[in-house]
Amino acid sequence: MMQVNQELQQALEELQVVKEKLHQAYEELEQRVAERTAELVMSNVLLQQEIIRHLRNRTVLW
Repeated sequence: MMQVNQELQQALEELQVVKEKLHQAYEELEQRVAERTAELVMSNVLLQQEIIRHLRNRTVLW
């Protein structure tokens, strides 16, 4: 019985470590997603500005 309790305790400790690593990986992934989203938003703004410039230039040429 004592052997089983020790094995269960060890398994529980290993699960806690895995849980913490999974949580950390999730947090890192969330951070990467947030950073990438910000980059894409900025790229989108720059592209919209470029489109406006092109449309203005086209209008001037006509």
